[in-house]
Amino acid sequence: QQFKQLLSDYPQLSLKMIEALSQRLHASEEQSMLLSTCTAKERLFNFICKEAELVNGHQIFYHEETKRFLAGFLGMSSETLSRSLHQLADEGKIKERHNHQIEVFC
Repeated sequence: QQFKQLLSDYPQLSLKMIEALSQRLHASEEQSMLLSTCTAKERLFNFICKEAELVNGHQIFYHEETKRFLAGFLGMSSETLSRSLHQLADEGKIKERHNHQIEVFC
């Protein structure tokens, strides 16, 4: 009851919660679609391109997580992630840098 009263007293809070839940649902649906329609390498490249940021004229993907965590998030094994990273590098689509950075050529 207290929560309902809080939402009633502060309607902007309700709208922010709906917005946050909507964004999470969209991200979940997108991840489900990628898992069912793309190869592991395609999922990885799409994710890296989407998350990369422009830094000094270069598209840079920075990952604080371990590669094991990233692999689990993308629905693949650590070995598949490593193999996919090597393949993308060989294809000239990425270049692994120091400090958990990957330069991306989308």
